[in-house]
Amino acid sequence: MRISVVVPAYNQRTNLGRMLASLAPQVEADPDCEAVIVDDGSRDDTLRWARQWATAHPRFRVLSKRNEGPGRARNFGVRHTGGDVVAFIDQDCLAQPGWLAAIRSAYEMDRQLACLEGRTVTEDDKVTPVSHFVTNEGGGFWTCNVSYRRAAFDAVGGFDHDYVVYAEDTDIALRVQKRGLRVRYSPQMLVLHPVYPLQVRAAVRKLPFILHSELLLYAKHPDYYAAHREGGRPDRYFYYYFLLRHYISNLKLELPWLRRHPVVFLRYACRMTAERVYLLALFDWFVRQRQRTRAAR
Repeated sequence: MRISVVVPAYNQRTNLGRMLASLAPQVEADPDCEAVIVDDGSRDDTLRWARQWATAHPRFRVLSKRNEGPGRARNFGVRHTGGDVVAFIDQDCLAQPGWLAAIRSAYEMDRQLACLEGRTVTEDDKVTPVSHFVTNEGGGFWTCNVSYRRAAFDAVGGFDHDYVVYAEDTDIALRVQKRGLRVRYSPQMLVLHPVYPLQVRAAVRKLPFILHSELLLYAKHPDYYAAHREGGRPDRYFYYYFLLRHYISNLKLELPWLRRHPVVFLRYACRMTAERVYLLALFDWFVRQRQRTRAAR
């Protein structure tokens, strides 16, 4: 059984270097594994550096394409691989020892397994209200740590290109499950997502893409949305729970930081306020998007 690891990369050369340092020993120790780095139109020196790095690591290949988002980059990478299993990890994560071995073991032991998601942890002692990190103890199917049998991945058409930077990983997992294919969680398939400073402007700019993706997710998987989002619909979830209830409750939750580190708390409050002001400004756009989504159903 051949495993292909696909890594999308965009403007994060330093983080990519750390991730590859964690992944390379595992790939190079497995005689039936390959890895593909897909540069998604980076504007820094990520592509040049990756090509230079790959010359010393022949089990890794570097591909390049114009910037269209991580879902398209992953699909592009999969098309250029020959593995029976495709595994995904992000450029800003670290594959923990045994990650690749856990993937191989699970698929070899269970020939009916279609999707295996792993456990994602972070550096809990470094987390602040203005940190960026990802964790998953099962059920998230985040593409920072997930794998698919190639036949199942191809059967559902890979990642949906209508999603840009959010929810495409949840969508493909739901489509696999709707076909009655077997999905499992493995805590041994472990990835560390380090804590990074949250870029407030970048987080706010992503909001339209998140809204668009949530509408798509609701249109395609209404039962899942009703069970996993407060309010059960995107308009209630964002324009009541996110805009009002979460804003107040989250500020109260982080109030201890006002005494411990006032600057951190103020940065957090500013980010929360900016997101919600921008959300209000997007209301007309959101209504039009919702109408288009309904018409396409």
